[in-house]
Amino acid sequence: MDDVPAMAVSRPMVESAQTARVTVHTTGDAFDRLKGEWNAIFDASRAELFFVSHSWQRLCWKHLGRGNLQIVAVRANTGTLCGLIPFWLEDAPDGPTMRLGGAEDVSDYLDMIVLPGLEQLVADRLLDFLLFDPAAPRWSKVELEYVPDSSPTLAALGEAAKIRGLDRTKELHDICPVVPLPPTFSEYLSSLSASRRRSLLRKRRSALACGTRWYKVVQGEPGIDAEIRSFFDLMSQSPACKRDLLATAGIRAFLRDLLLDDSTEPRAELIFLVTDNEKAAAVLQFVAGDRIMFYNSARRCQAAGSPGIVLLSFCIEDAIHRGFHHYDFLRGEEDYKYRLGGRDRATYRMSISRRTPLNP
Repeated sequence: MDDVPAMAVSRPMVESAQTARVTVHTTGDAFDRLKGEWNAIFDASRAELFFVSHSWQRLCWKHLGRGNLQIVAVRANTGTLCGLIPFWLEDAPDGPTMRLGGAEDVSDYLDMIVLPGLEQLVADRLLDFLLFDPAAPRWSKVELEYVPDSSPTLAALGEAAKIRGLDRTKELHDICPVVPLPPTFSEYLSSLSASRRRSLLRKRRSALACGTRWYKVVQGEPGIDAEIRSFFDLMSQSPACKRDLLATAGIRAFLRDLLLDDSTEPRAELIFLVTDNEKAAAVLQFVAGDRIMFYNSARRCQAAGSPGIVLLSFCIEDAIHRGFHHYDFLRGEEDYKYRLGGRDRATYRMSISRRTPLNP
């Protein structure tokens, strides 16, 4: 099933989806069985859903998984997959909670994967399954975190919960600064304030005068294993927050497997800044639709100048030359993201709870 083509919603599909059926997959081998369909429905959905792609969620579960896997699949009566929701069912103070995979650890945008136009139907079928189907797991709360502000899930799931008498809340969860990219780097520089533009150009000139260069390696390329080790080495020399992330159980193996994976279209890139023949800084970023997503960075604390900012400016310039429309800094409101032109984009947490507690 690996060669299932990308799907589009047709009128017959909408009609057949009215009697959609729901199944739940609870073992890790489901990632293999669902791979082709997962990739097809993912390709038909929005770019920011990178973090619910098959490869991402498979590796999240393999290295970072907690609780019980609950992959909910919603199918039209023709068998076509209309929606896929990869949950982890975890114990929580308020009772068993179904959360989208990888939320706390490594994912910045999360959502249900749904064929465009079928969001309300999938939300209705999901909640009917959880409330009334004997095959559904025991749960007290469904929690979707880091849902982008543009997602139709927020309205669809809220309406489905309201109709079924469930408690629901929607709250701001985090901010992702995003840089809109114009057609040329000169236009990008002009979009910055005069003081920020002068500062950035000064840092770039100083770096280039010292013979600084940058290069990129792509997920799955021959020799990337050595570059992954270099990236981890730089992270271990970075400020405490980077070192702490690297020390988190499973993170090294997760990132390494992701970057070594050559079974899908390349989406991960490592970019290095080299000064005096030494790697001074690095960026890990992802290609997702019309945007580049800045995921993490590392630098030598002893490196002179501002290697991190200089490298990010080269990454933004490269993204513009390649025709991307956005450079997305993902979650976190660090000052440097705004100095480089980031504009706030909100993500939300939606929680749906039973009004009466589960029986013990």
